[in-house]
Amino acid sequence: MMSEPSAPPSSRLSRHNPTIVLGVSAAMAAVMAGFWIANFGTPAEFAFGNRTTPLLLALDGVVFSVVGWMIAKRRQGHSVGWICLAIGLSLCLNTLSTEYAIYSVLTNPGSLPLGEFAAWVGNWSWVWAIGLMACVLVLHFSDGRLPGPGWRPVLWSGVGGMVLATTLFAVVPGPLESIQWVDNPFGLDGARPFIEYLSFGFAVLAVSVLAAAWSIRSRFVRASAETRTQIKWFAASTSLVAASYVGQFLYSIATGTLDGGSGTHRWFQTLTIAMFGALAASIAIAVLKYRLYDIDRIISRTVSYTVVIALLAAIYVGLVTAIGSQFEGSLSVAASTLAVAALFNPLRKRVQRWVDRHFNRSAYDTEQVMDEFAGSLRDEVDVDDVVDGWVEVVEETMQPSSVGVWVRQ
Repeated sequence: MMSEPSAPPSSRLSRHNPTIVLGVSAAMAAVMAGFWIANFGTPAEFAFGNRTTPLLLALDGVVFSVVGWMIAKRRQGHSVGWICLAIGLSLCLNTLSTEYAIYSVLTNPGSLPLGEFAAWVGNWSWVWAIGLMACVLVLHFSDGRLPGPGWRPVLWSGVGGMVLATTLFAVVPGPLESIQWVDNPFGLDGARPFIEYLSFGFAVLAVSVLAAAWSIRSRFVRASAETRTQIKWFAASTSLVAASYVGQFLYSIATGTLDGGSGTHRWFQTLTIAMFGALAASIAIAVLKYRLYDIDRIISRTVSYTVVIALLAAIYVGLVTAIGSQFEGSLSVAASTLAVAALFNPLRKRVQRWVDRHFNRSAYDTEQVMDEFAGSLRDEVDVDDVVDGWVEVVEETMQPSSVGVWVRQ
C-alpha cells in the first residue's frame, strides 16, 4: 500500500505562514498589555488619543490579524488576507514599542535597554498601518486584485507617500513627533533642509487614499450582486470611521480645541481608533461570504444620522454664536439646545428621504410604488383590476420568477 506523497517543505511552510504572523502579533499584543498595566499610573502625553488608545490599537491589531489569518488560510493567495495581517502586525508593533518606551524611559528609567530605539519605532510604524488600511487595502478589496492595470500608479504613489512620511519621522532631529518626551536618537541635522520635501509624502498619500476610495465606486459599478453586497459591508464600516472623524472635528470647532488638548476631544479620537475593529470585522463578513445580510438599510441609516449630526452641530454652533452676542452664555446654550432638540426629528425624516433616494433607491422606489397602489385602491371596486394591480406591484417591487393569485369566492 503506497502512501500519498507529502507536500514539499516550502508548500507546508507557506500554509503555516499566516499562523506564524498571527502568533507574532498576538504575542506582541500580550506583552504590550503587560507593559500597559505597568505604565497605567505613568503620565505620558500622546499626540493622538488618550491613555486608552494604545490598548484599543493593540486590540484592533489582533482583530485584523485574526481576520487576515482566516482569509489567508481559507483563500490561499488572496492578498486581502495578507494585507490585513500586515496591518495587524504594524498596529501591534506600534503599541508594543510605545509602551516599552514608556516603561523604559518614564515608569522605570534605565530598567530595560533600547528604550529610545523603541520610541523611535513607535514614532513611525503607525504610518504603515494607516497607509495599508486606507490605501492598499481599499485598492485590493474585495477580490484581492487591483480594479485594473491603470490603478498601479495609485498603489505605488501610496507606497511612495508612506516611505516619504516614514523617512520624515525617522530622521527629523529633536523631540519625536508622536512621543515628544524622547529626542530622536537617529535625528540628522542635515535632514532639516529636506523636511519640506519629506512632508510632501503626506500629501501624496492623501491623494492616493482619495483615488483608492474612488476605485471602490469604479469596482461597484461593474460588480456582480454578491460583490456589491461585499462592498456595501466595507462601505458601512468605513462610514463609521468617517463619522467618528467628522464628530471629533465638529466638536473641536464647537469647543475651540483644534489642537486636541481637550480630554473630551481625545476621547473622540479614541472612539475613532475603536472603529478600526469594526472595519476588520466587516472585511471578514464580506470576503468570507458569511451571512451576507441585506445591508442597504444599515448604510442609509448610518449616512442619515451622520448628516443629521453634522447639520445639527453646525446649527448649534451658529445659534450659540448668534444668541450669545445678545444674551448671557447660559441662556444662549439653553435656547440653542432646545432648538436643536426640536429640529432633530423633522430634520432626520427629511434627510432620511433624501438619502433613500440616493443611496437606497430600490427601497425608496418600492415604498413609492406601494404608496401609489394603496392610493389607487380608494377608487377601485373591480376585483380583477385590483388583482391585476397587485400582481404588477409584486412584480415591480419583488421581481419574483412567477406569481400566482388565489381569490376566495
